[in-house]
Amino acid sequence: MKYKVALVITCTLAFVAATVALAGYTGPDRETTKKIRDPEHDKWTLIMNNPPLGCHSVCVIYHTCDEHPSVPRQEAVCCGVGSGWRADSSSCEMAFRTVIVKLPPAVVSGSFNCGTLGEDGWCRGSPILDLNANEPLEGEVITYIEGDIEGSPGVLCDPPDNSSVSCSWVDGGEGSFLLDYWAVSSYGDTSEQASDTWRVDTVPPEVTLEQSGGTIGGGGWYLAGPVILNVSGTDVTSGIESVELSVDGGGWTSAGQVTGDGIHTVEIRARDHAGNIGGKTEAVKIDGAAPSIGISRSGPVGKNGWFVGKPVRVEASASDPLSGVASVENKLDGGAWQAGSTVNVSTEGVRDVSFRAVDLAGNAAIQSIQVRIDTVSPLTRFTNPADGSEVWVSGEVTLRGTSTDPTSGVSFAELSLNGGKNWQGLDMDGDSWSSTWDTSSVPDGTYAVLARAQDVAGNMEATARITVHVENFQPISPSPTAILEATPTFVASPTHQSSPTAVPPTETNLVPSATDPPRVAIVRVKPTSGLTDTTDEPPRTRTMRISLRIPWLWPALALIALMTAIGSSKLVDPRPRILRQIREDLESIRGREY
Repeated sequence: MKYKVALVITCTLAFVAATVALAGYTGPDRETTKKIRDPEHDKWTLIMNNPPLGCHSVCVIYHTCDEHPSVPRQEAVCCGVGSGWRADSSSCEMAFRTVIVKLPPAVVSGSFNCGTLGEDGWCRGSPILDLNANEPLEGEVITYIEGDIEGSPGVLCDPPDNSSVSCSWVDGGEGSFLLDYWAVSSYGDTSEQASDTWRVDTVPPEVTLEQSGGTIGGGGWYLAGPVILNVSGTDVTSGIESVELSVDGGGWTSAGQVTGDGIHTVEIRARDHAGNIGGKTEAVKIDGAAPSIGISRSGPVGKNGWFVGKPVRVEASASDPLSGVASVENKLDGGAWQAGSTVNVSTEGVRDVSFRAVDLAGNAAIQSIQVRIDTVSPLTRFTNPADGSEVWVSGEVTLRGTSTDPTSGVSFAELSLNGGKNWQGLDMDGDSWSSTWDTSSVPDGTYAVLARAQDVAGNMEATARITVHVENFQPISPSPTAILEATPTFVASPTHQSSPTAVPPTETNLVPSATDPPRVAIVRVKPTSGLTDTTDEPPRTRTMRISLRIPWLWPALALIALMTAIGSSKLVDPRPRILRQIREDLESIRGREY
């Protein structure tokens, strides 16, 4: 049967351990027993059906069964003094103790022998422990011999059962240790324990690389060097004779150091006093460089670095050539860091997105980028004339409006005088713009005037609109056959005013009016706070069809007065409508028969 030290157990020992139940050391246990009463350890079990609040209903008290525990003791033990705890039912279990009478024990002895001695008195081959055991009680035998090597028990040998046995234990394993052993008896106990020293060393020593200095990072990495290197060795048997190391394939020395980023290879070895050499290779890793971070953005792209759709996906890719990337975090607009390499931004405006990458060594890098989102088009409105209005104009007209964009801002505004066929830029003054249009350069008619703006992000809005009727004055050619000379007078117009009302001082209405034939009146309403008297030219009676001629002097004077009044007016130009009415009235007069 073989049992080897240092956690090395031979196949034979494993077989013995599988077929023989390990008794373990008990020492001599030769005794007869006698039970006697032990009232101090009698056990009372008390039960209270409705215990006080916070108390248990079952309570155990160690007290002689000869008397019931007193009420004060019940309160003190089961709940608390003065708690009112009272047992409703109880039972008691008596305790006993045993008196032991000892008999002569079994005995064991042994001696350690070595076939090949090593250096410094070590056994380097054929170690053997010779064992003997005797059982003094008649009818009892020794079954086997067990031992313990530094806390590892096992069966050393299993000779035939007899009152006196002998056996040997070989190949007990490596090391210098004290072997304790004992004989197991059929009586059910063991002998006293005996001991012998086992000195065998065929195992190389263990070697350790000691590192100091440098800036320690995470994951077994250093953030900076130099890292000082030393070697230590251990040998559980003969001990260490020497240690040494080699850095990156260099010569063997007793100590060394490494500097610079990278993974450095360090070989270490140790020699014990028996001549065994143990060694291994370790890596010293230095990473002083932070990871690199690349950031990409994806989404509907506008102009000037703006996005015109959302969400915008912002993604970071981190790399580290040495220790590798341990984590990537992100934060939005100075918020808290959170894990993840991707951020979806869905808020209008300018947002700051930051990413932090940390490598396994602990180096950190932070990279930030702005995400600018504007999905809302600018807002353009006409202010004079009002947006969506319909106006009649002639001559020069000043159009005014505003274009606003709260996010990226207005890039430009433009105006179309022909329904969007052609566009012209507008000069902005803050959010406001204006444009002067000389309507005399275009034919009379109705025009759709549009305005729109584009923001810096590239959003183009739908157009704002007004409808403009251009009616510039055209002279009426006199009829050569219808001439009536008449003197203009000032009257209140029955056609354009249902009742005489005041005309604002800033507005002058020049209204031609025809009463019953053949009376003609040219009406001018003064820009005063009231109305003027009206004087009509007496009618001229004819008995034949006459030709009417209205001298052009008076219409010209009326037109001059009209232009003067309009020039001082701040309201919508009434001239086109008035001139149109003049033409209609004159044509009506011209076509009459008298």
